[in-house]
Amino acid sequence: MRERIERFQRRTGAWVAALLALAIVAACTSEPPRESSRAEPAASEPLESGSTAAPRSTFLWHATRKDAPGDLWLLGSVHVRSREDASLDRAVTDALAASDRAVFEANFEDPGANDAAQFTVEHGLLPQGETLADRLPPELYASWADTVTRAGLATTVYDRMRPWLAAYSVQIAHLDRTGYAWDAGVDHVVYALAKREPSRPREIVGLETALEQLEMLRQSSPEVQEAMIRDSIRAIETNESETLLALYVEGDEPGLAELVAAARAENPTLEPFWEGLLDRRNERMVERLLPRFDQPGSTFVTVGAAHLYGDKGLIGLLEVAGARVRAVPPRGPAPEDLLALAREEARPTSERFTSEEDGFSIAMGATPVVQTLETAPGTQVNSYTVGVGLRSALIVTVAHLPAAPETAEHRSLAAFASSVLQVAGITPGPPEPADLAGAPAVRVAGSTTEAAGEATAARRGDRVYVISGLATSSDEADRTELSARYGKMRESFQWER
Repeated sequence: MRERIERFQRRTGAWVAALLALAIVAACTSEPPRESSRAEPAASEPLESGSTAAPRSTFLWHATRKDAPGDLWLLGSVHVRSREDASLDRAVTDALAASDRAVFEANFEDPGANDAAQFTVEHGLLPQGETLADRLPPELYASWADTVTRAGLATTVYDRMRPWLAAYSVQIAHLDRTGYAWDAGVDHVVYALAKREPSRPREIVGLETALEQLEMLRQSSPEVQEAMIRDSIRAIETNESETLLALYVEGDEPGLAELVAAARAENPTLEPFWEGLLDRRNERMVERLLPRFDQPGSTFVTVGAAHLYGDKGLIGLLEVAGARVRAVPPRGPAPEDLLALAREEARPTSERFTSEEDGFSIAMGATPVVQTLETAPGTQVNSYTVGVGLRSALIVTVAHLPAAPETAEHRSLAAFASSVLQVAGITPGPPEPADLAGAPAVRVAGSTTEAAGEATAARRGDRVYVISGLATSSDEADRTELSARYGKMRESFQWER
């Protein structure tokens, strides 16, 4: 599965913020386990870590320990790429095929996703009545807002976020806007192959949880969070991420390591952030990787390339721990039929999904990912999400509101429906009366050059049901597909009690 960060908004409370902070996901089918004997990869002879590597790096390293039954393949990755660059070197796919386990920076199947979303609501959003502008010096907020607006993003998306979350989220959104694809990222491609490559079943694990990563960001001091906002301005204006991705695609490992080091050295105020982002996490990762040497067979490890380098990088820390780490030279492009496995989409299904808890059934085209959050004492939100392509989602949100009256004013339902569009930076059109499986409802729709959406809200007892479709894309084909899927989904909605 793959996650994409979405938007926040304050108008209807934290339940909408929680929903749209959750992942837009695409379900992946997994093949049944197959028995297979262990095969060694036919890779070229690795180079010592201090030797001169081939001109084009694979970002792949091989680590062994004397007398240990297990070994590690360590791949430095980038999390997004353009589709044209979504390839792998054969040295990488050969090593993966020979591996019994696949370890990622964070597990795509993390069962703690609900906890992470809840954490984001509780620690990433500002108290009601406060905005990001209240937490930043006026000149810094003005500069940040100008940069965000010129990048084609809506500042209102980040109004309720604390500075650490705003700085992180705006760079994610900027990458998304520039056309890079998350499912073309190296870690996503390797994950898909680890699940689908047919030579053997593989254990899939993460080195960290999403909660651990979020906690690292949350602990940043106000001064560091302010510096993070300044750094997000610099990164957007200098297209730093695009430069880093270009170096990766070119296989320029020394250039990429130099860029990371330069970014770290540029702002001393951010050093505590870098220590948390890289140094302490690297130490924790190595602690969790070392026991893998004691397991017979190979473990294939994929982490962000920035984690590899320097004295406190994974390569250096593994060597200090007694491992022999060698660079693996390139072998040429991986076979196309193998890469095609990573591009397989989940098979659409017309089967109905039924929520016994919330009393409805619906056909969303795939099995939804279900998330549950408690946004306030006695207030629960359930969300049901299906990704449509890369930049769109179908979402059913059910807000349990014990204090709500049995019937809602027209304007109240309109506010619920409108909020879903507003958090994506869309100004909704006027609300229209609608019908949702026989219940009075309100429909709103709207679009900008970068996003389009529609939402229908109805109240039943103490719950508000919002059925929405969002396309964070300017591509007309994306919008047309979403509109068609949304219409079918809404028509299929039925009450089950």
